[in-house]
Amino acid sequence: RWYSQFAPAAYTELGWSPKIMRQPNAPIVVKENGVQRVIPEPDYEFGFYGSLTPRRHKLLKKLAKKVTNNPKAVAMMVDFGTRAARDQQMRRAKVIVQLRKFEEMGLVSSSRCNTALSIGRPVIAEPHDLAYPWDQVIRFSKTSESFIDEAMAMRAMWRGVYQHQLAKFKENFPPEACIGRALEILGIGQEPRRLAS
Repeated sequence: RWYSQFAPAAYTELGWSPKIMRQPNAPIVVKENGVQRVIPEPDYEFGFYGSLTPRRHKLLKKLAKKVTNNPKAVAMMVDFGTRAARDQQMRRAKVIVQLRKFEEMGLVSSSRCNTALSIGRPVIAEPHDLAYPWDQVIRFSKTSESFIDEAMAMRAMWRGVYQHQLAKFKENFPPEACIGRALEILGIGQEPRRLAS
């Protein structure tokens, strides 16, 4: 009771806002052997960041084996570096993959989806039991078995998929529907609450 009276809370999704967009069309700067250079296109097919569990590692290896004639199949960042370093590394990939940490994991990493879209990259996800509401925005493969093939298909049309996902992100997760709804539930911005004495 105390929390509902003095410290109320409301759930909100990580939504779209112009302020979260992190220059998705900015040049991709890479640093190799101490030399910085700009590359015109992503040089990796897929990107993944987060904790690298055995399950995720196995799937990333399967994905990398499917990519032929490109030694840079999967860009990974598993050391939890800075936001800028992560964004720069993931912008080198055409498509960001959303993988379940463990087999029974049902939740979608909304922060991974939000970050990918804010840096200009589409997302392909394995099936998740609790995909809603992100299934309105990003692509979830139909089955675990079809995930690799669907990911491979997405990399060929990643720019168009990204534009579609970004439009859906803006439509389904505007500020009014995310933080606005939470503020409304909490009564913030309305008549002030009277605190019990």
